Amino acid sequence: MNRLLRILGIAVLGLVVLGFAVHYDVRRTHLIAAAVWGRQTDLARAFVSHGAAADSLALVHLSTAPQPVVWALTFGRTEPRTARVVAQTLRPVWGSHRGPDTLLVEYDAEARWCPARDEPNVLQLVYVRLAGRWRIAHAGVESC
Repeated sequence: MNRLLRILGIAVLGLVVLGFAVHYDVRRTHLIAAAVWGRQTDLARAFVSHGAAADSLALVHLSTAPQPVVWALTFGRTEPRTARVVAQTLRPVWGSHRGPDTLLVEYDAEARWCPARDEPNVLQLVYVRLAGRWRIAHAGVESC
């Protein structure tokens, strides 16, 4: 019993240390996230870029609902320079599968659209796979 508890304790400690290292090593986190959610990141960059260009037709083709289209057009209209920088520097930070065909990914970028925050702003996109293609079902940012 003591041996089992010792092994379990070492395993838990290892997971805590590994989790701490991955969570706080930003470069490693970005590399892991880029490898896992690379296809969605390309879609996210195109999505924000089309919003900055006010290309509603392209946004409709990338989306499954009106909400992300409206969000991207509003972001592109109110913060055009920031939207262009976000589209170029967007990188995944975290993601979670919500079933086989639904995915939530959080991104940060070099641009800041909320100057009141000291930490990076986060863009959240929910993806849904329809007919084999990933499309954006919801878009939003953390409030300032």
